[in-house]
Amino acid sequence: MAGSSDLKAGDSTAGNILKGHFMGIGTWSWGDKKMWGYGGYDKDLSEATAEAAFKKSLQCGLRLIDTAAMYGDGESERLVGKFLKKLNPEERSEVLVATKYCPMPWHLNARCQLVTSLKESLERLQMEKVDLFQIHGPALSVRSIEHLAEGLADAYDAGLTTAVGVSNFNAKEIRRAHEVLTKRNVPLTSNQVEFSLLRMAPMENGLFSTCAELGVQILAYSPLGMGRLTGKYTPQNPPPGNRRFGNVPIEQMQPLLEKMKTIADVHNKTTSQVALNWIICKGAIPIPGAKNEKQAEQNAGALGWQLTKEEIEELDKMGFSGSTNFIWQHG
Repeated sequence: MAGSSDLKAGDSTAGNILKGHFMGIGTWSWGDKKMWGYGGYDKDLSEATAEAAFKKSLQCGLRLIDTAAMYGDGESERLVGKFLKKLNPEERSEVLVATKYCPMPWHLNARCQLVTSLKESLERLQMEKVDLFQIHGPALSVRSIEHLAEGLADAYDAGLTTAVGVSNFNAKEIRRAHEVLTKRNVPLTSNQVEFSLLRMAPMENGLFSTCAELGVQILAYSPLGMGRLTGKYTPQNPPPGNRRFGNVPIEQMQPLLEKMKTIADVHNKTTSQVALNWIICKGAIPIPGAKNEKQAEQNAGALGWQLTKEEIEELDKMGFSGSTNFIWQHG
């Protein structure tokens, strides 16, 4: 199939903690007012709706939760920790939690700050050890990739995380981080990048093939283009707020959305489920956000079936390479 990867979702390398996970739960909106209107413009987004999304996701078999210190200035982590505490021991043991640290320009000793940030995240999450700790992105840091990778290895060696990953790294940066971590005997588990039918660039610029070569699992954030691939927005009803990812003009998307709708009808699915299934077929693990129970159930509907080779190729031809925000993204 066009642009396909040898790396299969949820089965990247032997021993990888992500093995068997085919979709995650994105929690950016939980507690985030600036982007998602939590406690602000979105009156339908609250702690109660976030918890309902959390519960429904687990009921549907999703077991990978992705959060970050930046999300809502730590509020997302606090909510995740609160929700996890309500699970019984058996339920809790099945859930993986991933979080991130963003190295800022003023973090001159980012290697040390990374460990400090992780300890603060663990306090908010009410955990002693996180399952996957990621560098949120390299673009804002004034320190080298090697310096940041040493920080990840320090966190791993300190027993603060089971696995380490990165986010928004390009192919060259992945190799540099992988080299440092290999010398420290620390596996590089994942690279989380923006990947969707509105941003196919990681599949086209060598990032996918590099990650496959190194056994690094691709995690896909904004897999629905911040809602644009759900089909609910039109030129007359554009997405609210500053939704910078997947930022393809709605007018240009219409042929793609029509094709997705046709494919969705064949499978008795929705356009968003087609978008997520396409990502899974490419070997990546999508991490769609869910503000409420309905969205969580919709997301899970992308599992348990598969697009045909012909359908994947049709979508490949109609998707967009997308843009790269170099202030934030490299990969």
